[in-house]
Amino acid sequence: MERIYINHRDGERRIHVEIDESEVHALAAGDDAATSRLRAICAEAGRRWPVAGDGRG
Repeated sequence: MERIYINHRDGERRIHVEIDESEVHALAAGDDAATSRLRAICAEAGRRWPVAGDGRG
């Protein structure tokens, strides 16, 4: 699982993530390691490009 890029569209922060099939299945099953990795990607994206008004920028 890898963050490809982040951007804004109409005030929304969008995080584009490449996820292979096995990771999709792991996420769907609620696998702790997979969900932890996805949360880490979201947190890292927020630190790199905070949005004004979200408490981080």
